[in-house]
Amino acid sequence: MPLLFPERDPVARVLISDFFTSLISDIDQAKVEIIGSVYLFTGFNSSRLTDPIRLLNSLKKARARGVNVFLLINQRLDYARPKREHRKLSEALKMSGIEFQLYPRSKIQHAKIFLIDGGICFVGSHNLTQGAVSKNLDVTVRYEDRELYSDLAFSLLSACAPPFPVRRQEVAENSTDSR
Repeated sequence: MPLLFPERDPVARVLISDFFTSLISDIDQAKVEIIGSVYLFTGFNSSRLTDPIRLLNSLKKARARGVNVFLLINQRLDYARPKREHRKLSEALKMSGIEFQLYPRSKIQHAKIFLIDGGICFVGSHNLTQGAVSKNLDVTVRYEDRELYSDLAFSLLSACAPPFPVRRQEVAENSTDSR
């Protein structure tokens, strides 16, 4: 019996090795908001320009352009190196004016999601580490879907301690804007 493959949605794209390139490109074009949820965001100890450093630089530039940037970051890490790097990340975000919230230590925030300008959604398994593209087999799907965006944004922001950085009404309003 043959396997059935549903027709692919024309606004979804699977990303494996070009994850960082695609995400950074969309961040560089963002005009309104970026909401991210990350488990690991490391790679700042390198002397070379790693993908995580390029991504952080793009987030800083977006914030400097007036884009609202908010990250939900896992803080329950069992390894010393990521803990140190997340402290460095927190300092860099504070200095850049990027809003962020550390997920409570009593829970693990494992979602890897980026939402951009009311309709672009990156959902997948990529951590924001150099190993995510050089060693691991991770997959992220890039969608252009306003309804998915609204649902994901509400779910992520509901996990935050009040006051939420963006409210559901604002998410709905942004999702009606065109890019």
